[in-house]
Amino acid sequence: MSLKTKLYLGSGVVILLMSVLCWFVLQIQSVLQHNMNGIVDRYEKARLADTSRFEISEMERRLSLMLLNKDSTQMQKALGKIQTNKDNAVDALKTLENKQLDPIVKDRLQQVYLALETHDEMESQITAAFAANKMPEATKLLEQDVKHINELLYPAIEQMSKYQDDEIATASEESTRLKRIALWTGVLLTLFTVLMSISITFWMTRTITRRLGRMVRVMNDISDGPYQDLPRVETEASDELGLMAASLNHMSTALEEHALREQQYQKEMEDESWLQSNSAEIMNLLRGIHDVSELAQVFISHTAKAIGSPYAVFYIKQSEKDSAIFERAGAYAYAGSALGKKAFRVGEGLVGQCAMSGEAISLSHVPEKYAPVQSGLGQAPPSYVLLIPVLYHGTVTAVLEFAGFTEIGELERKLISEVTELLGVVIDSVQSHVRIERLLFEAHQHQSELQSQAEELQSQAEELLLQQEELRTSNEQLEKQHKQSQLRADELELIRAELEQKAREVEMASGYKSEFLANMSHELRTPLNSLLILAQLLLENKEGTLLPKQLEFVRTIHQSGHELLHLINDILDISKVESGKMAVVPEECVLEELVEGLEKRFRPIVQKKGLEFNLSIDSDVPRTLFTDGQRLQQIVTNLLSNAAKFTEYGEVRLDIYMPGEEERKRVRNAGQASSVAAFAVSDTGIGISTEKHRLIFEAFQQADGSTSRSYGGTGLGLSISRQLAQLLGGSIYVDSEQGKGSRFTLFVPVALESSGKEKDGVVPLAAPAAAAPNVANEAGPVAALAEAVSGSREAAPGLEQAPSAMPVSAIGESLLDGKRVLIVDDDMRNVFALTTALESHGMKVAFAENGGDAIELLCKGEPVDIVLMDIMMPKIDGYEAMRAIRRMPERAELPIIALTAKAMKQDRERCLEAGASDYIGKPVQLNQLLSLIRVWLYR
Repeated sequence: MSLKTKLYLGSGVVILLMSVLCWFVLQIQSVLQHNMNGIVDRYEKARLADTSRFEISEMERRLSLMLLNKDSTQMQKALGKIQTNKDNAVDALKTLENKQLDPIVKDRLQQVYLALETHDEMESQITAAFAANKMPEATKLLEQDVKHINELLYPAIEQMSKYQDDEIATASEESTRLKRIALWTGVLLTLFTVLMSISITFWMTRTITRRLGRMVRVMNDISDGPYQDLPRVETEASDELGLMAASLNHMSTALEEHALREQQYQKEMEDESWLQSNSAEIMNLLRGIHDVSELAQVFISHTAKAIGSPYAVFYIKQSEKDSAIFERAGAYAYAGSALGKKAFRVGEGLVGQCAMSGEAISLSHVPEKYAPVQSGLGQAPPSYVLLIPVLYHGTVTAVLEFAGFTEIGELERKLISEVTELLGVVIDSVQSHVRIERLLFEAHQHQSELQSQAEELQSQAEELLLQQEELRTSNEQLEKQHKQSQLRADELELIRAELEQKAREVEMASGYKSEFLANMSHELRTPLNSLLILAQLLLENKEGTLLPKQLEFVRTIHQSGHELLHLINDILDISKVESGKMAVVPEECVLEELVEGLEKRFRPIVQKKGLEFNLSIDSDVPRTLFTDGQRLQQIVTNLLSNAAKFTEYGEVRLDIYMPGEEERKRVRNAGQASSVAAFAVSDTGIGISTEKHRLIFEAFQQADGSTSRSYGGTGLGLSISRQLAQLLGGSIYVDSEQGKGSRFTLFVPVALESSGKEKDGVVPLAAPAAAAPNVANEAGPVAALAEAVSGSREAAPGLEQAPSAMPVSAIGESLLDGKRVLIVDDDMRNVFALTTALESHGMKVAFAENGGDAIELLCKGEPVDIVLMDIMMPKIDGYEAMRAIRRMPERAELPIIALTAKAMKQDRERCLEAGASDYIGKPVQLNQLLSLIRVWLYR
């Protein structure tokens, strides 16, 4: 057989095997798809059954609430809502009835319909009783209706929903079984196909490789040597391999010709690459330069090195009344020789002639008295000089002079030509920028007289900045071939649209993240609350039963719980700043008090590590700042904590001063304020490498992020501090080298503007929402007084609002013995912890698992002196329960303290609006809670 026949035969067998495999895969996929469609249909039936079950549950809940609320008007409204729930349930059942149902489901469906008809009749009787003002009869009918729903309607719908759930589970198990069968069958069939393919391939390869061996050896000889005088293969037959031998000989000839062309092309590409890379490098170096002398020096230095010229001078045009001169602004390897002139007028000398004619001038035979080229080994006059004019809109703006011992090559001349085409634009831009800065300075000095001219100059400055951006874009586009420009523009437009879409998605995700973090704070703080309370009780060891080692374990648990709380607070601070919900309270902040507090806090910590702690305040710093003192203290505290943490020897220092103009130029936000104060925290610690200066301000990032790092922490402190600084109208700047310590400088306005209303995260001075020092554990005004009584922290603003009718000392000395407290919480861990703590202080504790149970207990007239109300509970939550309690005349003055693990800004206001007397966040500080209870019990 010929090679063609063998290949056709082997390929046909492989294709047949692959076809069988593909057919099997398609059949299995069809079966799985059919099974999946059945699961989807059952899921839809289960969803409709769950919907009707939920609506009927709502009917039962509203009817139960009607039994508690005797107001006929509210009961009429409730009947309307119950009717809506019933309509929704019937709609879901009708939709379910239109689907293909099993006999069991149809039977349960008929039971539900019969139960709903009975409910309609009873509802008509209830409505008639209300209309006739027969409240006892209506109440009795309501009780019968609730019993009817619980005993007949709800069980029928529950059985129907459970049946659908069981059907889904059965279908899922069947799908899993089919997948397992398909997987093993597919693996075996695939393995068989692979083995057959390998066998066919081996047979075909063996029949071909023998004759190919000779050609392979010749081809190896070709690949090993240069593409010159390549060997040839003798053709022995006219079959496919003979044709391959002839083709190989033809390839050898083509390779010899291609090698010659490749050498030429490689040389051209190397020249073009050198030209483009050097041109781009030189122009990139000129970006951001706003000084003519610096521009000239940078350009002439790098251009001379690029073209290999040992001597070069940059002359730039300077206007002098009616004439213009070209003055030396930069030089390369300039030795300060007296032979060279500093400036030339137009037409004077070769430099002036080049400026007047606008054409290049070259000299191949230079006299001996030219300025010499010097080095450490000696000096000699150049033998070649080249003068190049720099044009902008047909006018010479500069002249470049290059000198050397050999003539500048054609490639180097192309480089000079390319960079000088753009150099004129750059020079004009820099000179225009200098003029604009000068004019803006003069306009600032005469602002009252030249306001309109200043606005015009600002417009010109913006246009020049736009021109600079256009120049940058043009320079980048010159590096690309023209035929790709339109295609790249279309790609950029698509990328821009995708980025806009991504930005919208990120904005939506930020909102979801904030809500997620609020919910997560509840889930984390709820078990943390009971952990801290029980750990605190164990630490007190009133019975004296714990051993010292056990007390040490408990103390470790308590400390770990507080560290976890700090981490939760940091994460919530990040969320609130990003979502614009962080409160900022501008007020008068006395600088000496701030510094005194910092010194009391950090001096013992720093001295304990054997470090020096120094503070200094310049005399020109205002002694009173109008800003958010709490946020300012939070930022400086974090910077000092980091400095103490990462410093093993030396000192930690805080300098407060008024920055100069040069330092304020690198400040983004605070640089716009009329007066700025600087808080600089420096240390002699480990330092931070330059490439990580930006990384450390990102959330959860540290300078040492490895698993074996020497210092702990979450990496949130600097991220929070930077964003808090932005809220205060300022920014943070870092100056550090690895191993040489760090200096973090906070720039903030001396006076933070306030519009009198909440705007962009800033709350006015009189806003009551800013009463608490820590938003993550906000408390009401009385809670602030309680903290002052318990000594847990200083009293917060708003202390005067506490409804205390007795001195603070008297409140602190009151006994809780015999007082009755009702704890409303669905978490048994919190109930157990609070009950243990309160009973140890002589209080009598009652418990309700949700708001409904609490309302029922109070309606029975149970004696209660104070209520501790959790917010997030099933059925009736804390908000609804407090509103219901406040509607009871006999309980209108009952103190209610809201407890919640959610810590977002609006939670405190929602609790107070719902009827809470005060608010405290979880995890609860036991001393603070006891003091708060005393305040409200003895007010």
